Amino acid sequence: MSSAISIVALIFAAASCALSLAVATRAKKILDPMVEGSMIQRSTIETGINVPDVGALYDHEGKEIDLHTGQEGNWILAVLSSSCPGCAQQTPDYKRLIGTENIPATRAVTIVLGIGEDADEYARDVAQYSRVIRTQDNLDALLSGIGLKSYPTFAVVTSDGVVKYSTPSVSALAASAKELVVA
Repeated sequence: MSSAISIVALIFAAASCALSLAVATRAKKILDPMVEGSMIQRSTIETGINVPDVGALYDHEGKEIDLHTGQEGNWILAVLSSSCPGCAQQTPDYKRLIGTENIPATRAVTIVLGIGEDADEYARDVAQYSRVIRTQDNLDALLSGIGLKSYPTFAVVTSDGVVKYSTPSVSALAASAKELVVA
């Protein structure tokens, strides 16, 4: 009887090992591109392009924002989504960067994508640190015009509307582009 139990235990152990190996292999296939991608900070918006003139956009207070002209000095453009886990991870650091570097809210524009109460709450959360743009008719034209590849995206834009620097990481923005934002 004990040899039968040993054989059954051995079969279960082999099956568990095979299942663990299959899960580990699948996780490696999923995580490898993410890890390799995070080692190289790819630009999420091409640098050197002009922010297109898509007409007036309005911030969370109903004030008009013209992203192409009218900004005083370099400014930050952030694109976040309420459904993006990476955006949720980066948002506290984004707010901390703006706060600790004393970047005026007028020099940071955050586009918050998403629908429903979650997106509204997300927008309220970053509104004290930047001018927030939500769903508007010309927003799609802006996002396709800047060639947005992914989010989160953090870019430094010059006063004449040229993307000077772009990254998916707030820490890279803080380390490499902070001096471009502060006048």
